[in-house]
Amino acid sequence: MFFFLLIILIALYYILTCGRWDRRYRNYLDILHLNLPFSKQELKIPYRKKALETHPDTVGTTEAFREVYIAFEILSQLAS
Repeated sequence: MFFFLLIILIALYYILTCGRWDRRYRNYLDILHLNLPFSKQELKIPYRKKALETHPDTVGTTEAFREVYIAFEILSQLAS
């Protein structure tokens, strides 16, 4: 019983201190090469550059383009 309680407390501590959501947003910032704080206008320029680089009609792949698009959508919601 004590062992399970200890595991739950460790997991809760990890979630609160490490912040799974913070790592996810940090990954999105790294994809678009942005730093905090940013505005919506500052977000559009790197998005357009990465979208041109990763677009399937040019050299990129569909997965890479989708990743850039998702990063832009989530970060644009945070910027507003």
